[in-house]
Amino acid sequence: MMNIIVTAFNNSKVSDDAYHAGKNILKSLPDIIDEVKIKKVILPLVFNRCFDELEPHIDSNTKAIISFGSAGGDRFAIERVCLNRMHSNGPDNDGYQATDEIIKQDGQPAYFTNLNIRRIETSLNQHNIPSIISNSAGLALCNNIFYHTAYYADKHHLDYRFGFIHVPHMEHMTNANKHTMKLSELITGASIIINDILQ
Repeated sequence: MMNIIVTAFNNSKVSDDAYHAGKNILKSLPDIIDEVKIKKVILPLVFNRCFDELEPHIDSNTKAIISFGSAGGDRFAIERVCLNRMHSNGPDNDGYQATDEIIKQDGQPAYFTNLNIRRIETSLNQHNIPSIISNSAGLALCNNIFYHTAYYADKHHLDYRFGFIHVPHMEHMTNANKHTMKLSELITGASIIINDILQ
């Protein structure tokens, strides 16, 4: 059976509720959509281990890898590009702090997502899910897992689609002064993205 891998990060000790939105999206997605298995993978918020948790789930039937994370914005941000750098302002959950480091010595300086980001953005907005195309996924864990999925496809000559989506915080899981989105809207947005891949 073909599969789509959907990932989110585990709770962060250093940024509180930033990743709860992604985890709840995964919990709410069905296990099968249009005869395609949805593999849901929760990743550790750790530079040197996050892809290690993902890799065993990738196989010849993998159609796409879509990762979700939260950066506190007010809309879905569909990331265009990932960079071969990692840098963080604080330690990850293993206590490691990356400082301007190369992720893969033999990797490209950058990889562009192969999702149809313009079509996804249009579809999300048409369904009243605010969205934009973002040109920077940062240099921390979000960029890191995005880069690893692109690098793996490149080096193993795989044709799965890959991308990273930043989503707002969940409505009831953050302070009122931050941008939030209802879980139902987050799930609708994620489903739109998956359905676009299935086209």
